[in-house]
Formats: sequence, C-alpha cells, structure tokens
Amino acid sequence: MKLICMAKSHLPAHASSSEKIHPSKDPEIDPNSCSLDKFKLYRPERDPVVYSPQKIKNLLQQIDEGNRATGGLNSVAKVFGVAGCIKFLESYYLILVTKRRQIGCICGHAIYSIDETQLITIPHVSIQSDVAHSKIELRYKNLLSSVDLTKDLFFSYTYPMMQSLQKNVLSMGEEGMPYDNIFAWNAYLTQAIRSRCNNTIWTIALVHGHFKQKLPI
Repeated sequence: MKLICMAKSHLPAHASSSEKIHPSKDPEIDPNSCSLDKFKLYRPERDPVVYSPQKIKNLLQQIDEGNRATGGLNSVAKVFGVAGCIKFLESYYLILVTKRRQIGCICGHAIYSIDETQLITIPHVSIQSDVAHSKIELRYKNLLSSVDLTKDLFFSYTYPMMQSLQKNVLSMGEEGMPYDNIFAWNAYLTQAIRSRCNNTIWTIALVHGHFKQKLPI
C-alpha cells in the first residue's frame, strides 16, 4: 500500500506578491499560492501504481466505478497541515493536523491553534509488518502520542511567528518559512520533507508559547 495526498494552496486575499511567504516551485500548484493548507489523504488498496499528480486526479474521478471491486481509495484523513515526519525502528510516520482553530490575526495573517492531530503510518513493502507492530515500535509511538500538540503550539500559513515584527518587515519578500530559527518547535521533524521537496509549502512551522489577542476597546 501507499499513501496519496491531494493538496490545496492558500493565499490570503489581502496578500501582495511581496507578502508571499511560501512560493511554490511545483508546476501542478498555482504559482500565486504561498502555502498548502488543506490535504486529503487516501490509501489505495492492492495497487502497485506510482501516481503522478494527473493520475491522482484521474483516479479520483473514476474511483466509484473502476475500483469498487478492489477497495479503491480509502479516505484516511482531511488534513490542515503536516507537522512532521518521524522514524523509529523501521516505519516512518506522518504527524498531521486534522483540526485547527483560528485564534487571532497578526497584520492580517490568520493565526491557528491545533485542536486535533493524527499519526499516520507510511507503509512500504520493505518494512515487515511484525516490525511495525512490535512492542518496542508501539512503545515509541505511545511516547510520541503522549506529547499533546493541542496545547501551547501555534502556526500560521503566511506569517513567520518565530520572528519579530521588525525582522518580518525587513525580510518581506524572502522565499520560504524560516525554519532555521530556535523558536520553530518542529524544525527537526519537518527537515526531511523540506529537504526532499526543496521548499516549505508542505509543512507548517509550529511555535511554542502563549498567544492572546484582545479587541481594542
């Protein structure tokens, strides 16, 4: 089995070209987009095909008729951000944000907290099922699951919260979310994805701390 991900790009209506924090280099993605903020994750059953973006679209259009006999694509999750990828013994896991809540706004950029996360196994034929379900592997997974990502972690698709306002003004127009910052909580967890994709649009940068916003009286 393999996982298939469909993604949608996100760009605030007010954002100008100089405010695009996440430029996309993928020809299948709108070049005017600055981030990917919605994903649909599928699992094709008993299907050895390696899907290109166009093949994914075609498959989704034909799924109700052409794949019913073999199980087709099973929707795994609707995702609002990839918080990281981690490996324990053999298996890799995606850390996904499946529910989010907007808690404020900075300079017109929406700020979100995490309401729910999900840990998804990335299956591969080279990984034995008994290893993926071994006691040690399950222990590591339980340890990771004990970390509550819904408390005191925040993110934005378009505004680098890990930097000061002055720094963001001076760096306006620079490409990519600045993960090379001590305040990017999941910098290590996202490093492999960012390195492989050669951009930061597939992941969200989490900042640990306290966020409170009040309307002016």
